[in-house]
Order: sequence, then structure tokens, then C-alpha cells
Amino acid sequence: MSQSKIVFKDTFAVMGKAGQGPRETAPQWIAPLWQSANTHFAEIQGLILKREDGAPLGMWGAMNNNAETNLPWDEEGGKYMAGCEAPLACAVPEGWTRWVIPAQTYLVFPCTTADYHAVFSAARAEVADRLAGTVHEHYPDLGSTDAIELYFPIAKGALENG
Repeated sequence: MSQSKIVFKDTFAVMGKAGQGPRETAPQWIAPLWQSANTHFAEIQGLILKREDGAPLGMWGAMNNNAETNLPWDEEGGKYMAGCEAPLACAVPEGWTRWVIPAQTYLVFPCTTADYHAVFSAARAEVADRLAGTVHEHYPDLGSTDAIELYFPIAKGALENG
């Protein structure tokens, strides 16, 4: 498995297209969320956070449990949002959703589309006893959906002594 790193990320928001469904069919119901977010991106382009070059600050596949309490999916499934990092307080256009992700320390595992499931399973097993919330996908290369970072929260807020 790829080398993981520890990352603290302060409270942030993701604005995107959200849906929910069963775990076993996640690829079938998540793909249309990305299609919709990409097709309608112009609607939120002026609201999201951007890098100096004008590109979105962060592209996220944010996950949540069905009750939206920042817990991992259960056996039945959960919620997913395909979107971009946005201000904590901003207008949300009709048809879009904004989730606020609490400050957490993450163990981040890089992967690709090809090894996603193997890395996800191995990472989940590695952090099982200290998982502090729901996992998120971060897309660090805005020109490619093949490079993915899996953010596994291992502590609420910053790690003590680190």
C-alpha cells in the first residue's frame, strides 16, 4: 500500500451534488452526482474557494452517514457529495448542497482509480480502532480523476502531542 501521511484540516465546507444509496451499488449512484456537478459547475463557480490560478481550491468526494452526523457509512450505505471546497457561510444555489466538515486529523492514503478498493479496504483495517468520523476523497490533481487521496479521520480536531 502507498505511504500514508498525517494531515490536520481545519473545519471546511464542500458544496456539491449530494445523494444517498446502498454501499454495494455506490459506483452506480455516485457517478451521476459527478456528472451533474461537472455539468452545472458554472452555477457555483463564483461561490467556491479558488487557488491563485483561479482553479477550485479542492475537489472532494465527501461522505457522510444517512443522519449527516459525520459518521462512516453503515452496512446499508450512506451519503456522498461530489463537489468543491466552499466558504463556511455562503449562499447555496437551488439544487446544490453544502456540508460543513469538522476540524479533524486525517491519515491520508494516496491511491488511483485502479487500486482504490484495495487501498480503501487496507486503510480502513489499519485505522479501524481509531476512526473518528467519515472518510472523504480528495482529488489533488484537478486535471485528472485518477489521482485520489483518501482522508481517514483519526482524531477530532488536532492530534494531541502532534
